[in-house]
This record gives sequence, structure tokens and C-alpha cells, in this order.
Amino acid sequence: MKVLWVINIVLPTIAKDFDLPVAAGGGWLLQTSDFLSKSKEIELVISFPQSKSKYLVSKTINGVTYYGFPTRYKNHFLESFNEIYSSERPDLIHIWGTEYPHSHYAVMAAPDISKVVVSIQGLLSVYAKHSYSNIPPFIVAQSTLRDLIRLDNIYLRMKKYERQGKLEVLTLSKVQNVIGRTDWDYASVKLINSITKYYHCNENMRYKFYESIWTLTNCEPYSIFTTQYDNPIKGFHNSIKSFLLVLQNFPSARLYTTGENVFTVKWYKKTTYQKYIQGLIKKNKIQDKVVFLGNLNEEEMISRYIKSNVFLLSSSIENSPNVVGEAMLLGVPVVVSNVGGVSNLLSHGVEGYLFQHNAPYMSAHYICNVFNSKEIAVVFSDNSRKKASTTHNATVNNKVMCKIYERITSIPLENN
Repeated sequence: MKVLWVINIVLPTIAKDFDLPVAAGGGWLLQTSDFLSKSKEIELVISFPQSKSKYLVSKTINGVTYYGFPTRYKNHFLESFNEIYSSERPDLIHIWGTEYPHSHYAVMAAPDISKVVVSIQGLLSVYAKHSYSNIPPFIVAQSTLRDLIRLDNIYLRMKKYERQGKLEVLTLSKVQNVIGRTDWDYASVKLINSITKYYHCNENMRYKFYESIWTLTNCEPYSIFTTQYDNPIKGFHNSIKSFLLVLQNFPSARLYTTGENVFTVKWYKKTTYQKYIQGLIKKNKIQDKVVFLGNLNEEEMISRYIKSNVFLLSSSIENSPNVVGEAMLLGVPVVVSNVGGVSNLLSHGVEGYLFQHNAPYMSAHYICNVFNSKEIAVVFSDNSRKKASTTHNATVNNKVMCKIYERITSIPLENN
């Protein structure tokens, strides 16, 4: 069986070969692509977006053929996919994600729509409705110089999500097969296309997250870790409000986040949201308690997770965020906003705490519970590792993926 993937990133295993930077996300693709590339019954072809060349480029590396399709001009997407499909003639086209325009054109170019399956990652058509929850309206309407130049303040980003969401809805309206993993993405997809066939398959995490273990004795007491502070959807403004309440009981607490230090971002590069975050920190005089870690690689992320007393997610919308899966695999106690498909990852009071995303007083309460009780921290750690080891079991998930491929193509894979 020949399977052709359409993905949204440059995999780290091939970035150097194509002289392209390694993407920060998409780690869940690595284990599955490795597994499929080693299968005797599957021939894997992978296409990915690249902006370096105006033309379609291709290479074969370790038995896998890679196509880098150009992203400079959207009207070239159809041409690129027509060329790839014509050259490869795949038995199945697997498109990962609906967030980008190329996913739509990959579907439109498919010669047989019944042999196309789309994996749901996020859904911008839904995300748009939750993109600036609990941010003051006057902040949403503001623009910095950077925002004016790029037409990209908080409000305009929501409008961008809406525009891309319309293309996403067209894509999902056409496809006959979808892979998801949560109640949220099932409900969202079925509202768009009630007759599409929905297959369930969990995602794998990056390799090294299966190898390390958090322990209470080795973590930094009263430390909180969260990620992607500069995206309003991730709710760092709520994390700060929660942190201020935690400080009333634990004045030595620290809040760590990935991303560039908001105080060192050049004024002409600063977004409205970054300016808002900077203002919250300065107003409350917590500059010495909020730590910006910059961009972290896989090893650095693991190190920060296992040093943390609590992992906090304050997002206003998610499907099944990989950062929560990573934290749980490592055994870090988690306090997570109960949005989207998050409740499929953990049960409240069993593997961690769930809270209403726009109620930072509740996340503060639960963080303090973990800080106050070694027993709660250890029980959550043990339970979350067991749960995540099942959800993100690579062997099981890879076999489920192959079974889905079999059902769609009617081609049996005896050794999977």
C-alpha cells in the first residue's frame, strides 16, 4: 500500500537535507512516520510546505520520498498536488490538519475522495469563537506598530481564524473520512459533515518523553510551568491572574513560560498581547517571579517539565494539547482548563485538576492544593503517567492507524 502524507511542518529528520529550519511543533508525527517507513507493506511518501523555493522539490531519503511544495503562492497548491498525485499514484492520501489553505487544495486535487482521510488537529472555525476570552475589549481593539504593519492584532487574528475556518469547513464538507481523538473534535466535525466516517486514533508523543520521570523530590518547590505565552488562546493573562492569587499563600512561587522575554522584545516588534502581558507583570510588580525561557528544544522542555511542581494550562480552547500529554507522560502534576477535548486526556481529581478556563481563582485553588499536599502531587503523578502511557502508547496507536488505512483502502496489511 502506498500512503501519501500531507503535513504542516518540516520534520527534523529531513530539515537538513532540504536546507530548511526545524519546526517547533509536530513531534507526534515522528514515531508514526518512523513506524510506517519501516513497514514492509507500506510505502510512505511525505509532502510538506516549504517557502525557500518557488518550485516543487523532491528527495528520497532512507526509502521515503519527500516533496516540498512551495507556499509563496496559493494558486500553485493545486498544481503542486496534481503533480505529486500524478507521479506517485497513492492508494491513500492522509492529510494532517485542516488549519492551513494547502490542506483544502490537497483535498480538492485528490483523484478519488473516498481514498482521502483528514486528521483533526485544531479547528480554526471553532477556535475563532474562543480566541480572546477574558481579555478586556479595549485591549482586543488596540494595535502596536508591529500589529499595524502586519494587520495582526488580537481582533484581526480572530478574523483570520474565521476566514481560514471557512476554507476548513469547505474541506471537511467534502471529505468522507476523518481521524480524531476527542469528543470535542467528533462533535465539531459531525456538525460540519454528519455523514463523514469518523475514526478514532490517539497521537504519539516525541520519543524522549517516554524515557524520563518526574519526582517530587527533584522538582523546584512552588514552581509553575506553562507554554506559548504570546498566543492569546493559551490564556497567559489568566495564568498571571491565577499566579497572583497563588503568591498570597506561596510568596516564593515562580511562574515559568516558554517564549521570548516580553521585556526584551523590541518595541517595534511587540504585539498588543505582549504589551498587555508586560503591563500585567509590571502593574503587579512580579518581574522577578515570572521567568521567560525562550524557545526550548526537546531536551530542554523535558528538563523544565520535571523541574516543575505543577504544569498549568489556561487555554480558552484546545483539542487535545500535546503539552498536557507530555506533562502527564512525565508524571508532572497538571492543572488544566476544561476546554475542547481536554477532558478526554484526564479525569478531574484522578490524574489532575480541571477548571473553568476564565476562572483563575479556581486554577489558583487547585495549584495551592498540589503545593500543600505531597500526597496529592504523588498520586496525580502516578495516575497521570499510567493514563498517558495508555493514551499515547505508540505501539497501539501505530497499529490502529494501519487498521484505519486498511478499512479505507480495503488493502489488508498482514504484519501490522
